[in-house]
Amino acid sequence: MVEPPPDVTPEVFRRWRDARRGAFAGEDLSNPYWSWLIRAEQSAYGANQHFGGPSSFGGKPAWSADRFGQSETELPDGRRVLIAGEHEDYYDPDFFIYNDIILWAPDDTLTILGYPEEVFPPTDFHSATLVGGELVLVGSLAYPKQRRLGETAIVRVTVDGWRVAVQGSDGEGPGWIHRHEATLEDGSLRITGGLVEVDETGRLMENIDDYRLWLDDWRWERLTERDWPLWELRRLDGKRNELWEMRQWLWNQEHDSGSSVEYPEPHDRRALEELYLPATAHESLDSDEYDITRVEVAGVVVRYQEGFEAVTMSVEGALPGATIAELRDELRSKLQKATGEPWGAAQLRGSPTE
Repeated sequence: MVEPPPDVTPEVFRRWRDARRGAFAGEDLSNPYWSWLIRAEQSAYGANQHFGGPSSFGGKPAWSADRFGQSETELPDGRRVLIAGEHEDYYDPDFFIYNDIILWAPDDTLTILGYPEEVFPPTDFHSATLVGGELVLVGSLAYPKQRRLGETAIVRVTVDGWRVAVQGSDGEGPGWIHRHEATLEDGSLRITGGLVEVDETGRLMENIDDYRLWLDDWRWERLTERDWPLWELRRLDGKRNELWEMRQWLWNQEHDSGSSVEYPEPHDRRALEELYLPATAHESLDSDEYDITRVEVAGVVVRYQEGFEAVTMSVEGALPGATIAELRDELRSKLQKATGEPWGAAQLRGSPTE
């Protein structure tokens, strides 16, 4: 690891080790330790080990600059604005969803502003769009207890004074959305893509429609109503599907890795390798997402997403019901052959396909 600079002493580390909120809105929490973690891209875990700090297990999470879902916006004066984000996930002892604002000036000066939760709710995987003298944040994954089913999180941040305000809205919005895209156009934000929480269990579903947020009166307008069928396939025993582990076994076989980790061997190797290559005439499409495969069938994109628990098949357009049923049944058959376990399929969205 990179050695800390002289001003990051053990005393400074102990004072600033823990993740925390601001005591008041816009509290200046800038300090040498956090600034070093940001600039040197050092992990909080490594820094904690270096200084012999306390374990986060059973204690407080360590402050981290290594985050997912943090927005970054460049201002006209060259400053970069980094907002919030989360470190790891609930299983990690340093898991924390932040609600801070980090200002990184062209001269390399760092300013870190903290806020109370009631002023600025912790946020991650939001969009941040510069609109005049404000940053408009839309969406958030957030902690489960802070999610509001059917609503859409909106926060306004002034770039003059860094005042933060939660903004209400009306109309038909996308719901509790995150990982989406926001595009500024004609006095509004167009929201596309992303994931939406759809029920009290926390289940997420891909957002397939486009929405507009009018910025003059904070009113939502739904722009599309796409009838795209979505099927979810799971093992009937409710257990983890082990597809990732079987792919690790396959990779080790192909690369003679010599790994000592024992991964489960697929029951049918060919079925695993051809899970998302349907017998139906298709064209494979490129994808830069590791867990997503797309093919084109009769001019319509069929999107497969592989998770640890479920596999989904989304048909992004109109295909005959019989064709969709063939694709679904073939996928279920291959999943059963690959894992040696029975699978079920449930339609979550779209008009009935049978």
